[in-house]
Amino acid sequence: MPGPDLAYAALDKKTAQTSEAHVIVNGKRRLMRIHEIPQENNTTLGLAEDVTEARELEKRPQTLSGHHA
Repeated sequence: MPGPDLAYAALDKKTAQTSEAHVIVNGKRRLMRIHEIPQENNTTLGLAEDVTEARELEKRPQTLSGHHA
């Protein structure tokens, strides 16, 4: 629920709200984590964080390294 709805939820609940959404950046699909943080003057501070690579690393199978002969 990124966008205005997330900001309104942050203001209504008086707590930071976070959501994720795919967006196109420079022709590539990226996963963005959106944060809306309520401020004292009835506005929100919005931040976007690209979590595409972190999510891809989470999906990779775990491999063991450091095997010693």
